[in-house]
Parts: sequence; C-alpha cells; structure tokens
Amino acid sequence: MKRFGLFLLGFAAIVAAGSLAQAAMDDEDTDNKFSIHGEVRFRGEGWYNTTDFTDTDTAFDNTDTNDSIDLFPYRVRLAAAGDLGKDIWIYGEFQAAGVAGGGLFGETDPLFGDENEVFGGDVSLYQGYVKAKDIGDSVTDLSFGRMEVVFDRGLHFSSLDFYNGISHDGVMAAWDWEDMGLHVFWLRNTELNLIFGTPVFGDAANNTLGVHWNTMVGAGDKQDVAAYIFYQIQNGIAIDPGQDRGKIYTIGGRWGRAMKGETGFLWNIEAAIQTGDVQPCANPLFPITSPCLDSAIDLSAHVVEAAFGYNWHGGKTDQKIWVSGLLASGDEASAPTDPNDDEADAFQPLYTDFHNRLGYMDLLNVTNVMSLSVGYKINVDDRHIFGVQFYDFSKAEENDLNVSPLTGVQITPSQGDCLIFTGEECENDSIGQELDLSYTYAMTNNFSFDTAIAYFNPGDAVEDHWSTFGLIPGEEDWGGDAAYRIYGQARARW
Repeated sequence: MKRFGLFLLGFAAIVAAGSLAQAAMDDEDTDNKFSIHGEVRFRGEGWYNTTDFTDTDTAFDNTDTNDSIDLFPYRVRLAAAGDLGKDIWIYGEFQAAGVAGGGLFGETDPLFGDENEVFGGDVSLYQGYVKAKDIGDSVTDLSFGRMEVVFDRGLHFSSLDFYNGISHDGVMAAWDWEDMGLHVFWLRNTELNLIFGTPVFGDAANNTLGVHWNTMVGAGDKQDVAAYIFYQIQNGIAIDPGQDRGKIYTIGGRWGRAMKGETGFLWNIEAAIQTGDVQPCANPLFPITSPCLDSAIDLSAHVVEAAFGYNWHGGKTDQKIWVSGLLASGDEASAPTDPNDDEADAFQPLYTDFHNRLGYMDLLNVTNVMSLSVGYKINVDDRHIFGVQFYDFSKAEENDLNVSPLTGVQITPSQGDCLIFTGEECENDSIGQELDLSYTYAMTNNFSFDTAIAYFNPGDAVEDHWSTFGLIPGEEDWGGDAAYRIYGQARARW
C-alpha cells in the first residue's frame, strides 16, 4: 500500500506541475495543453512442461508432475505529457508491474520486472524525458531523459510490449523530413526484463551509441527503407578490474512493405552483421560462471530476417498469408566452454522483441537459431483478429546453445555440454516445431481481450540435451514431451 501511495503521489506531482505550467502560460500561448495516458493490463497464463519438456519427474523436485505453472502478470502505467510552449514538451510515466500472488519460487516477481522488481514489485519511473521540437525553426528534435526506443520491426530495438517494456536513459537527436528521418543517440538501458539479461549483479547496463536512417520509397511512399549502425559497450557483470569489456558493432539495413486496407504483396527483408569483440562473461547469453578473459575475443556474426506474403482486402476485412524465415548465427566452438577459442561467431541480440518473432512460447532467443514459418491472419474491422502460425526451429550451428528469454533455461546444448555428458560432439540440430493460435477481440479502440495457445514439440537437439545434461543421464524419454503455453489477457489503454 505504501508503494502504491508513492506511485499516486509521484503521478499527482507531475499532473500538478503540468497544470501550473499550463495556467502560467495560458496568456502567452493558448495552444498549450496537458494530457494523461495510461494502461492497465492483466493476464492469466498456464505453462506446461516449459522448464523440462517432460510429463515425468521435474528438474526441480523430482516429483511426478508435468511442471504446470499458473501466472498472473500485470502491468499498470500512468503517464502525463505536457506542452510547455515554445516547442518544449515533457513526458513522465510511472509503471508498476509484477506477478499477482507471487512468482515461481516465492519471490514477488522473478520473471516479469526490471532490476528493482526481481526481488520485489516496486513502482518505477519507466519514462521521463524532455523534448525540444523544431529547434530554431528547423526539423531538429532533441530528447533527453528516460525513454522507449523502437526502430523498424524491433529486431534490434523494441519496446517488448508483451512484457513490461524496455527503456533507456540518454539523449537522442532526430531530424524528420516529409519522407525521411535520421536519429542519432547515446543511451544506457535501464532494464532488460525477464531472466535473459536481467540486471541483478553489479553494473549491468550497456552504453549504446547509434545512427538510424529511414525513408519511404515506391509508389505512394509505401515501402520503408532503413540503414543503421549501433555501437554497444557490454556491461560489467563478473568482469574483474583489468579485463576488457566487449565492444560490438551492429551494421545493417531493412526494406519492407506493410499492407492493410488494400490488396497487394507485402514483404520485409532485414540483415545485419556484427563485428568488434565480445567478453563472454559480460554476455547475458551465457552463465555468470563463464570464464572471463583478460582480452575480449573477436566477434564475427550475422542475422537475416525475411518475410513475403499477400494481403486481400474486401469490405471491412483484411486477410493475409505469408512465409518467413530468420537466421541468427551461432558459434562453431562456443567460447565460454573453450577458453582457448579466440573467436566468437554467435549473434549477440541487443534489445529485440522475441515474442513477435520466434513464437508465443518465447522459448528461444535471437541467436544460434534458424526459424522457418508460415502464417495466416484475418482482421475484421479491427474488432475480431484471428491468427495461426507454424514454426520449424533448428540450430544455426550444432555446437552452440540457446537460452530461453522467458525462463532462463538452456534449451539446447553447446559443444562443451555434448563432450562432457556424451563424450561426442553435438550431432542434432532440430530444436522443434511450434504451432500458435491467437484471437483478439477489440471491444473498443482502447479495450481488448487477447487469447492465445502455443504448442511446442521438442526436436532431437532438445531431447539429447535434456537426456544427458546435468539431469538424468541415459533417461531416454527425458525432454521428449510437448510443452504448452496458454494465456488470456485484458488490456485497457488511453
């Protein structure tokens, strides 16, 4: 109750400050205004076999159970935006997020929060920034403070909206012309969310500098073209003094065409390479116990994402069908298991949206994975939206691993795992297949119900991993059972 009271007090302070600023400037500029925004979201989820892929004994307590887990994550946001006149805008947003009734292991919120909410459900400042617009009657905007950053389809920078978002502290300059934009920034992430990369130990934030350019081309300016370069200095988790942090360059581009309200082809093609160097123990892909190196190792990696489809429009209905693929490189010899390896070839994801990219199970991250999928969606008057998508997942490189961004569980083995527990190199690359079904009912423009069910059938790489890696060696059926995730969500936004 005390935290909630502080939440309301802080929000009231922002509103009051904005109201006073508006009243003071009413005589000077009658266009000044102050607005309130927010979100209330509550979701019920059921997880089945997502942590061990078996209907028999679990990895946690060796009891006969299918590790069924019920969760009720919530997110509440209250925000105020104000026009202070002279093209100066302010935005403040508080957030409370967590798991109603407690988390998996008794903590308030072990899975769905930021760095403060891992051990307790606190109210936090999610966004708070000042923006100077059209400086000097130009097209230059300057924002500084805490903000969300989203580029393109969220392959590198997203808001991770299905969970509790990702925000960054820093400064961003933007130039927006009629059909072209340029963004230059220096940011330090304040949260990564979920087990994957959760800032728990020490200095976990990454400094990221970047330039992103985009323009609209083609008939009717319906095609989006973008190019970018991001420079990230890895965090300092487990790095002793005198040991190098990694410095990663991500360079890429995108060409896409979205279709809605008309009939025609749609596509999205995006590719990026990574170079520089990487420090294994500063990489949230790998356990904290990974060996730290005096000098970070050379990095050479890539990611390619492509989709092609067709949209039919008639009356109030849009229907589209598409095929898509994603390839994120994996390491030929995983550096954390081989200290003598001085090169890394695994793609290092930045702040990606994995939920809308690699299936609703959220079992896989954008590294050492190849995904092929086909999907269909029908949208009736933006009120009833039904979708189905089938995925086939495999390892980009047999010898490297993949860690679930949702549970923190290592899904596939590395070369070191295979050598230690089987005496042989990894031989299987099939991660599994997934089928997602979803339905959204938008009762109003601001209130909706969302439901989905995801079914995951593990492949040989997962079965071999769970049958030998630290659990029950030789248990042939360990890891061979399907996993499910079911959820229903109510969301109000204004």
